[in-house]
Parts: sequence; structure tokens; C-alpha cells
Amino acid sequence: MYNDLERFISFTEREGFDKDQLILSSLYPYNCDFSLLELCCYHGAVDCFKLLLTNKLLWGNSSSFCSRK
Repeated sequence: MYNDLERFISFTEREGFDKDQLILSSLYPYNCDFSLLELCCYHGAVDCFKLLLTNKLLWGNSSSFCSRK
């Protein structure tokens, strides 16, 4: 994930975009699923992080950090 705001906006505006999606990949530590907000933090994507917060694309539990383990 890069801090490419234009591309991220395009991603969030796609039909079928799920703001609550969790990403599971062995590339990330602890082998658990991460929210978009967590991945923005992990990669230092500050502008994308701010977009998620200011457009209120995040509702509910957005800080899951392996809470399901």
C-alpha cells in the first residue's frame, strides 16, 4: 500500500467496496486479518488514513489488531 491518495479514492469509490473488509496475508506479522485503517498505519499511508477518517468510511470496530485470536 502506497500513500497514493488519488488511487485510494478511486479504490473506495468502486462499486462493491466494503469499508469493513479485512485483509489476511502472510506478508503481514502475526498472520491475522487487518482493517484498511490498520494497513494505512502499518505502511505509513497518512493521506489514505486521513481520508478514511474524514469521510467516515470507518464505522464500528476499526482497530481489530488480532482481536479474534
